[in-house]
Parts: sequence; structure tokens; C-alpha cells
Amino acid sequence: MLRRLSSLCVQSAFCLCLFCCGHKGVKEIKPAESLKQYPSIIELNKNSASYVDSFITISGKLLNVGKDYFKDLQIVLKDSLGNAIRIRPWLPVEIPPPQNPSLPRPKVMSDYLNKDVVLKGFWRQENANECRLEVKKATIFDNQ
Repeated sequence: MLRRLSSLCVQSAFCLCLFCCGHKGVKEIKPAESLKQYPSIIELNKNSASYVDSFITISGKLLNVGKDYFKDLQIVLKDSLGNAIRIRPWLPVEIPPPQNPSLPRPKVMSDYLNKDVVLKGFWRQENANECRLEVKKATIFDNQ
């Protein structure tokens, strides 16, 4: 009896999954689209529109190409050839000093600037002809 009940639960869960995944609001992932996860910076620049709203992983050196960190922050990710994509800042530029010095200081944008990083996030359309990466996770790549 318990085995039959367990089997019924598994079948119900499978049917529910099929129903949800077949829903029109869920985007079906095709095999070719799954390769879009790891585009190069050159690929993103060439075919920007085809990656809009895709979750991607990309690496390079994070730089501020603006004239001033506080007044003109323009973050880009550059590859070794100098190709770049624009990045939305995902952390504060500065934070007040911690009230409890024994606690670690939260990360700020300058912790990642001028470093090799791996970024994971969504490629978003900013306006008619510009896209930026909306970072969800950043890791400093230590090449030592």
C-alpha cells in the first residue's frame, strides 16, 4: 500500500511538472540557446539582441572608464583584446563606516574594479541600441 501511494505521488509530481513546463508563460530552452550561457564579449557585441534577458556567465577585467569614481562611474568589462561591454553597478559606491568594527565591511564597487572577475547575470536592454549586464553574482578571479 505504501509503495503504491509513493508511486502515485511520484506520478502526480511528474504530471504537475509537465503541466507547468508546458505553460505558455515558460520559455522553452532549445539546445542551441543553452550554448548562450557563456558568450564572449565579442559575441555579445555582435549579437547583442539575441542574448537579451538571457542569464550569462562572462569574464574579463572590470574597469571604470568614467573620469571620476563618484561622479562619473561607467563600469565596463574588458577582454584581453580591449573589447568591452557595459555593466550595471550592482553594489554601492561607498558605505558609511561600520558601527561595529569587529564585523566585516560589506563589499563596494571599488573592491572589484581593476581586477579579473567572473560575472553572472542577465543581459538587459537599456534603450533602443544599448544593453548592459545586470550582475547577480561576481567572483574575483585570482590567477596566482
